[in-house]
Amino acid sequence: MKIDIVGKNYSVSDKLDDIIRRKTERLDRFFSDDVTARVVCKEEHKGRYTLEVTIIVDGVVIRSEETSDNMYSNIDIVVPKIDRQIRKHRTRLTKKFKDSIFNFHAAEAEALEMNDPAEEEIPAIVKTKKFELMPMSVEEAIEQMDLLENNFYVYLNPTTGKVNIVYRRYDKTIGLIEPQY
Repeated sequence: MKIDIVGKNYSVSDKLDDIIRRKTERLDRFFSDDVTARVVCKEEHKGRYTLEVTIIVDGVVIRSEETSDNMYSNIDIVVPKIDRQIRKHRTRLTKKFKDSIFNFHAAEAEALEMNDPAEEEIPAIVKTKKFELMPMSVEEAIEQMDLLENNFYVYLNPTTGKVNIVYRRYDKTIGLIEPQY
């Protein structure tokens, strides 16, 4: 697996670069050399640092991020999160990537199953909602999301005629998803 380390509003020192590469090496066993892990180190606010790791394999995105006052401790949190995501979804990932991009060997799978005897089931859909998409502005969609006390709201963008989604991010800011199709 290749590792691409980038700094945004942050200068990645040689020491941090070395630590990131060493810590992310433990993910090598899951992926071939063709896969790239993108690591972004950024300073959000004065004294607040975010480290995010993104791995994209055949359209599947495996991603984790952590924000704290210490960039070095962020890597100790992010890599185990990615490892847990892979372990949790290992059955689906193994089926999806039967080729060499996802190197999940049988011996490693057995070892992981011994560590995690309760196989995670794919969550069942317990409720389906159908509703008419209403054309509205972003501001109206945010207002609807707040009125319904939801974390997201799906609406029709009247300008583009396409479905958009507004959502509340973990840091309480608002995000907008504009699918391209």
